[in-house]
Parts: sequence; C-alpha cells; structure tokens
Amino acid sequence: MSYRDIQKHVAELYGLEISDGAITHICSGQLKLATTTLKPLRKPIYTTNAVEAVHRQFRTLTKTKGAFPNENSLLKLLYIGINQVSNKWTMPISNWALTIAQLSIYFKGRLDGITKI
Repeated sequence: MSYRDIQKHVAELYGLEISDGAITHICSGQLKLATTTLKPLRKPIYTTNAVEAVHRQFRTLTKTKGAFPNENSLLKLLYIGINQVSNKWTMPISNWALTIAQLSIYFKGRLDGITKI
C-alpha cells in the first residue's frame, strides 16, 4: 500500500488530508509496538514449523561433508542425525502458555473452543 493509497483512504473515511510524514510517524510507531509486543510470539510460531526444522537439520548434517561415496552413506547419516535430534523436537515449546495467551488477546474469540484461559 502506497502513501497515496493511505491518503486517499483517510480522506474517504474521515475527510482529512494527511501528510507523508504523519503516515511515516504512525507506521513507525505501530511497527515498533508490533516488534516489541509480538516478539515472544514469533519464536514459538517460527520454531514449530516442522518442515523447516527437518530441512535445517538435514542441511546442518550434510554441509560439512564434501562428498558421499554412495547414496546409502547419505541416507545412513540422515537417519542417525534425525534419531539424535528427535528428543529435542519432543521437548515442550518454551513460553507456549504466554504465546497462547497473547494470541487469544490479539485474535479474540478464535481460540475459545481450543483453550480455556
């Protein structure tokens, strides 16, 4: 969304003219608020993506190896690596209760059937 789109929208809704500087000031304040208040939410949500976690683990295991003599050696390495980190993935997510509480505040009513806070 551009400055002109925002100015047009504000003019239609409220009949006011708003400057580019005012839009920048409002947006930077909202961005600062979002980055500070939503920080505890971002980490648990990001780390729960299973596909990314598996890819990251595979990449960590294979990036230090120059070459594999055959396909079986690669598969064995990945199998052993996945078995070693599976304990880490079954641990509870840190600050999950805080994350659920904040999500239920930001998305009122959407988590009522799932959680009882």
